[in-house]
Amino acid sequence: MKNMVNYVMEAHLSFENRELNAVDSLVLSQLAYLKFDHVVLGLSETSSPVPIREVVAAGNPDRLFQDVRESKSNRQLLSAFVNSPRFQDTKLAFYVNQLDDKTEKQFSAVTFLLSDDSAYIAFRGTESTFIGGKEEFNMAFTSPMPSQEEGVFYLNTVAKRIPGKLRIGGHSKGGNIAVYSAIHCRKSVQNRIEPVSYTHLPSPRDRTRSRMPSSA
Repeated sequence: MKNMVNYVMEAHLSFENRELNAVDSLVLSQLAYLKFDHVVLGLSETSSPVPIREVVAAGNPDRLFQDVRESKSNRQLLSAFVNSPRFQDTKLAFYVNQLDDKTEKQFSAVTFLLSDDSAYIAFRGTESTFIGGKEEFNMAFTSPMPSQEEGVFYLNTVAKRIPGKLRIGGHSKGGNIAVYSAIHCRKSVQNRIEPVSYTHLPSPRDRTRSRMPSSA
């Protein structure tokens, strides 16, 4: 049964030859759950993008996958990503990871700089922490949430730092933050946001299910 790991392993066309699609978006949103602390710098103007190979080489494997659900599957996904002709030139920048008990905020985002000079901003979904669970509960009756406002700030700030096309997304709560941020960011930023393509998806035999492989 095909899954995200299979897709990444079999994805040979560059982003110049096949634009970013919904499955690519799923892959990048999943990788946003990894812990890039101390490897990818934050929103500082002096921070430099880090090639994905350097991220893997510099990062402590146990720290990268700390508290990440289905850690073994995510390790396989990252390994395939680093060795994929489609993804191996990706760089990471502007990693933010915040957990605030007082405001009940769990927010994390990272920017993937792709080989076609576009950027994909990925917002992390709910983590398996008390604050993450509490915030998800609060979303049922509170708006805006601290993480939503943080998402707007992050998107506006990243847009200042880099030129070119922007795409945004995320899994679960991350998707909610992505939509909220796109609606409430500056108009000049909205004009740069590109839709994720559904017209150039892989052929049916190469398509992936939207879950991590449970057997991996």
